Amino acid sequence: MQIAQTLAHLKSNPLKRRSGMAAEAGIVPAKHLIHSPVTPGPTVDVRYDGMNHWPQYGEKKKKKRCKFCKFGYTFLYCAKCNMHLYLLPSRNCFKAFHVK
Repeated sequence: MQIAQTLAHLKSNPLKRRSGMAAEAGIVPAKHLIHSPVTPGPTVDVRYDGMNHWPQYGEKKKKKRCKFCKFGYTFLYCAKCNMHLYLLPSRNCFKAFHVK
């Protein structure tokens, strides 16, 4: 009975510790994933100059998130700004990105 009362008053229960082969072998899991660095966007002058901004298709391996709305992934990117942007009838992020 005294053991049960002592365990009830402890802040952490030593019996609930995780044990396993990884802990016994001394293997420590990775804490964080390594992310690629963020590429800077174009300057304001280049973004809104209205010249030579042409949509181009990238490779299938280069499918990236739209930099304007950030909702989904697209193959299209601006040839001058090098920013991936949607160009759909329902969502034209390409035009919205280049117009003030």
